[in-house]
Amino acid sequence: MAMETNVMMRAWRCAAVAGALAAAPCVRAQEVPKPAKPVLDSRSVLMSWTNEPGTNAAPVQPAVAADETATVDMPSKPEVRALIEHAQRLSGQGKLAEAIAAMRQALDLDPKDRRARFGLGTVYIQAEQYSNALAVLEPLTVEYPKDYFLRNNIAWLYATAKDHRVRDGAKAIRMAQEALLLAPNDYHVWSTLAEGYYVAGQYDRALRAAEEALRIGQQSGATAGNIIEYRRQIDKSHRAVQAMSLVE
Repeated sequence: MAMETNVMMRAWRCAAVAGALAAAPCVRAQEVPKPAKPVLDSRSVLMSWTNEPGTNAAPVQPAVAADETATVDMPSKPEVRALIEHAQRLSGQGKLAEAIAAMRQALDLDPKDRRARFGLGTVYIQAEQYSNALAVLEPLTVEYPKDYFLRNNIAWLYATAKDHRVRDGAKAIRMAQEALLLAPNDYHVWSTLAEGYYVAGQYDRALRAAEEALRIGQQSGATAGNIIEYRRQIDKSHRAVQAMSLVE
């Protein structure tokens, strides 16, 4: 993968002073910032598989409510969960064939388990088995239309596949745009869109999307690694725009 960036709120309230100050006028309470949610790079190996209710934190607050985006399936069965976690460890060690086998075992136990299906697709991408990955992931987008992680990862696959028979800028753009409709403030998705535009030869749009990824990332506490990658996207897109201006 071209970039492995290594997987993303606000509140207002006015309270009356109680107790001895009950007679005092209503004042705006001091705003207490919510604890920062963990940054989840949805393209880093390619995403954490913690995708059960209440645990699939997004890098940035998505456009839809969190409970609408979250997985609505029952949590994985203990034996399935154990196999998924084992597969994740194997994947982290680069043992992709073994990780795929463990994910398949999990699916043998529960063919509908969403985490196992997503995990299998993820390992297929790591193993550059793109057709197998798409066969697993694309049906999930129909079953879970509000899961923008899926669309983002598929878009990234189309934008960065080493197999040029699979790489497809137009499909990458379409999937990234669909993800942005669900999560317009997710800098990871803007970065994916930038890569799609770049692969499609739309360098001016790639530059603008990369700049947006950097802007949102800086405002949202993106990791230093993310910021470096987004600057690199901007630089390569800017060079491409300049080069094209010389030949037009």
